[in-house]
Amino acid sequence: MKLLIHIGVPKTGSTAIQAHLGLNSGWFTERDIAIPATGYSEGYGHVLLFEDQTNDHLERLQRELDDLERGGARQAVISWEGLNTFNISQLKNIKRHLGRRRVEVLAYLREQSEVVQSGYLQAIKQRRQRRSLADFNNTARIITPPHIDYASLLSRYAGVFGRETIRGRIYERELLAGQNIVLDFLEAIGVEADENFILAPNEQNMSLDVGSAFVLNVMDAFFSDQEERDDLVDLLLCHIARDGPDEKYFLNESSVDLIRRHFEISNARVLQDFVETDPGRDTLFAYKKSTWTAAADLSALGARKLGFLSGKNGYRSWRGQALASGELQVIASPVLGWSTPEPEGLWTRGELSHLRFRLCPTRVSIHARRLVLRLEGHYFANNESSRVLVPGQVEQRLELNGHAIEIPLDTFDDYGCIDICLGHDSPTTPKSLGMNNDERELAYFLRGASYTVEP
Repeated sequence: MKLLIHIGVPKTGSTAIQAHLGLNSGWFTERDIAIPATGYSEGYGHVLLFEDQTNDHLERLQRELDDLERGGARQAVISWEGLNTFNISQLKNIKRHLGRRRVEVLAYLREQSEVVQSGYLQAIKQRRQRRSLADFNNTARIITPPHIDYASLLSRYAGVFGRETIRGRIYERELLAGQNIVLDFLEAIGVEADENFILAPNEQNMSLDVGSAFVLNVMDAFFSDQEERDDLVDLLLCHIARDGPDEKYFLNESSVDLIRRHFEISNARVLQDFVETDPGRDTLFAYKKSTWTAAADLSALGARKLGFLSGKNGYRSWRGQALASGELQVIASPVLGWSTPEPEGLWTRGELSHLRFRLCPTRVSIHARRLVLRLEGHYFANNESSRVLVPGQVEQRLELNGHAIEIPLDTFDDYGCIDICLGHDSPTTPKSLGMNNDERELAYFLRGASYTVEP
């Protein structure tokens, strides 16, 4: 049985490949291709297998591979892009645990100026960065990091596993099978997608655009709450998914030229020793497109992105955690037909009240179909139920304490925003009942709210 080790490199569709390995595990099994369970984490590939410092996972992998081979598997596939950073001693440790097993190493290679820029836009999506966009241009040390020297990378693997085991494939859309990284990966392992193969339509692991990165450069200088940052990133990604990126590149032309000159000799060696291409190809990458920014002023991109964000400030992000007392203003503010918070919660005010919030679409499972909203509270005076109007749905009459509000996820807009209208039949003032001098028209007192996202 052959063991194929997919090592990335970064920003070459590794997340999409790993997602489809999990999504189609049964399909692969039917074709005698095994995806070992040892060290596998859904959506992250075999990260746990190689981050384990004790070698326990590698030893368990040996036993699992033996079992898979006895079961009839002709090939096993392991994938983790972090392997491209391993040094020779780490690679020798892997080889030692694999014994005499036949190994093939698969690496996708992307033009370095694209990796530098796409890598930064991916990194700033995940967490704050020490460097800003402005730090990159014409700073050789930053834009020519050693981990994208592909000759050095593949030579390390060749020195441990043998040059004949290395397969480099160029990550350029026109060279990929079906112009799709997943279909190209299938070709690389010797199979072809059919009607039973699940090919996810959505882009996996989307990166931010330059305007979004500029906004985060500014915001990160003042704010430190990671959860709120994640919510902001989610909204920016929704904007990109809906309207497309404003700009993919932030390096100027001279910086791109510097990168290409720096790796010229290394790339020529890779083309000669590790990649099978058409005989007429004389450079590793085609360099057909301009991978430098067309924007004269990156701050202008940031300003436009801030303009978009200001238009969404009426919807607060909410992850479904239980809200109580003053926290309820996240979804029920005074401008939406609610009174100011009291120690126990807040009252509706008048005939109409709105619940308005935003979920984070990029964190919702692809299997989810509905949001189930649960409210806790009590009615006042003669009010016993409410009219509930969800956009695009038939109006319902519900007793809010006894019935959850089920909302199809396709009811939310492209940014995950929704506005739920609650209608009250008999808003009543406490003063009219002789209770006190309160002249507010009350119907329902909200004490708590939460939601779950379900299949």
